[in-house]
Amino acid sequence: MTETIPEAEAYIQFRLSVLASRNEHHRFEEIATRIARKRISSNILIATGPVSSGGDQQRDAETYTTRIPDELPHSAGFSASASTAPVVVACTVQQERLKSKVLDDLAGICAEDAEPVSHVAFFSVHAISEGITHDLKKTARETYGVTLDIFCGADIATFLAEPDLVWVARHYLDLPSSLVPPPEGESAPEWYVDLLERLRQNGGPATLTPATQGEVTQGLRFATWDKEANADLPEWLDFMGAFLADSENGEDSEIVFRACYEMAVARFRGMGVAAGVEDLVRRAVVFACRSSHPNVVDDAATLTSYWGTMWLSGVGRAEATEIWEAVERLRGHIVGLVEGTDSSTYPVRSASLTGTLAFLHLMPDWRKAEQKRGQPQRVVVAANVGVKLDELEVDTSALAEDDLVDVDAAMENLERLVELLPRARAYSVRQLGRVFTMFAPLLSEHPSYAKVRDGLDVATAETQGQAATAERCRDRGMAFIRAGKTLEALLELHNAKVNWFNGDTLYGAVLTMRFIGKLFADLELMYAAKMYACAAVALAAAHGDADVKLQLPNALLDAARYSQHTGCWVDAAGLTEVALMARSQYLTDPFDFEKHPDLDNHRMNAAMELSAVQKFWPTLEPLIAEAHYRTGWFDLLTSMVSVPGAEYDMSESEFQQAAAEQLAGPVFGDVGPTRVVDFEALGVRWIFTYRNDRITSWRQKDS
Repeated sequence: MTETIPEAEAYIQFRLSVLASRNEHHRFEEIATRIARKRISSNILIATGPVSSGGDQQRDAETYTTRIPDELPHSAGFSASASTAPVVVACTVQQERLKSKVLDDLAGICAEDAEPVSHVAFFSVHAISEGITHDLKKTARETYGVTLDIFCGADIATFLAEPDLVWVARHYLDLPSSLVPPPEGESAPEWYVDLLERLRQNGGPATLTPATQGEVTQGLRFATWDKEANADLPEWLDFMGAFLADSENGEDSEIVFRACYEMAVARFRGMGVAAGVEDLVRRAVVFACRSSHPNVVDDAATLTSYWGTMWLSGVGRAEATEIWEAVERLRGHIVGLVEGTDSSTYPVRSASLTGTLAFLHLMPDWRKAEQKRGQPQRVVVAANVGVKLDELEVDTSALAEDDLVDVDAAMENLERLVELLPRARAYSVRQLGRVFTMFAPLLSEHPSYAKVRDGLDVATAETQGQAATAERCRDRGMAFIRAGKTLEALLELHNAKVNWFNGDTLYGAVLTMRFIGKLFADLELMYAAKMYACAAVALAAAHGDADVKLQLPNALLDAARYSQHTGCWVDAAGLTEVALMARSQYLTDPFDFEKHPDLDNHRMNAAMELSAVQKFWPTLEPLIAEAHYRTGWFDLLTSMVSVPGAEYDMSESEFQQAAAEQLAGPVFGDVGPTRVVDFEALGVRWIFTYRNDRITSWRQKDS
């Protein structure tokens, strides 16, 4: 490492001089700000004024206000490196008259009408002599009452060659990998380091999709809660901020909502600031009030809870009335969603909405709280999602004394919720159960308290106990598979699926259903395999957890593959199209065939099918083409079968004979007025014939 550093510093100084020759002030401004965040104060942001006209008052970057260092004096990460005193960063790439440049910038930064400043950090590409530096520091101290530090090219190169800043040199100055000093040690997990490095190299997210947003979310949340990675939060917020630009017909998309939610939580919980957070909350609430998705309105409820806590702690600027009006709008919207939901048909959706409504009724009336501001209170509000409730000590006694929450409405909704729980196994009670425990002293006198308490406890106990049972069933099932006893394995895996079928453990249920589908396929029971794959799709699509959502495109591809094997090639094409769209949304590098060999195998099978269609049944080719009208999949398949030698050299009868041996049904069994399902498995041949219309086909599938 000691041999690499001098070479890296020399190269960095050279690249800085190139910046100066090209007058790339803005790039140097970004470099200086990155250094200042790590070496001076973590709460520094680039100024937004027009630099060339002096509209930024010579302030290329400056700190925003944070109270965390005072409120949490022994914390680490961002909190330990943030400054409560105002800091300003100024920088220049010019070579001549540097003393005058520094003095002019000081005059603008410390002007009478400018914001107060305590410390000025001046970055210059070119060197300023030691004697002039001392004179400038004395002038700053005696004339303006501020501390001045000056960092020149050599100092900057030293900073940028150090492990935590070398990425800046690689990104902005094209530092070769061979000159990057090896790290002395990494406390962060490998996935975090790799992801952060990739985003730095790319200059942010490559695409604005749920898949890339999911990766950024993972890193942002880690940096929010990890004391070492916390110093990286400004970068993660920049990365997530890119998703705020996504819109549909001039309105925010759900990607924008997700960005608002994650950025608001990270800024408030990880940095302790309300600046910028309140606007994100406002934007998120507007979106949620026109959304019908339970997870969206639930997350919006979390944000309104944070908003109230900001107001209570004094870091928020919004009036209590505005916050309460947002809560009421959200509540009114959810009431409409609940009334429009048939709980007997959609118990999980109904339970989710009802649980969110119960939580909103446990939120203090901030208007009343404002009237009691002068009285001693201990009002702490916990969010339903995303808050580390295990680490909070909450006293809710003041809420009851001051009549700040609607206990009756909250208990009415909680009572309705516990009545739904036996039929809403996919609903997660973990977070709401913790909130109920937190508010137990406030709710204990209510007549429904015992019923709600017991209902939540039973659901929680079932989840925890059933999860352990599911793991044992899974382990026995895998042991049977290793022993070649597939039927016995299926029984155990069915039991594992049932015991994992709960909102808190649904990930295991979805994975198990996909695996059961594979086992049925191995037994040549393709329709059963497809049924389980489609059931996994439905569960993954309805669940809000990102890990469960990742199973959606994979389960869709499973269903398409099983449909291929039944000979239902038009149906398989349609399922493939949906799977491709889901991949582009939920997977990173979704069409990298080396990374996803399952997709590559599916592509090869689809190409062979198309080649047969073009040779033997060309009139059916439009059915395949029409199924792929939204993606370029059909064009890809066409290019593959257009290669010389890709066509079949057998006759149609020979092809049909080969298909009968390899497929679990007749080719294009899903086309024509009559559908034929013909397969043999476990020593029995099954033949079903019925009208090939939508209603009859669905009835057959249901039966």
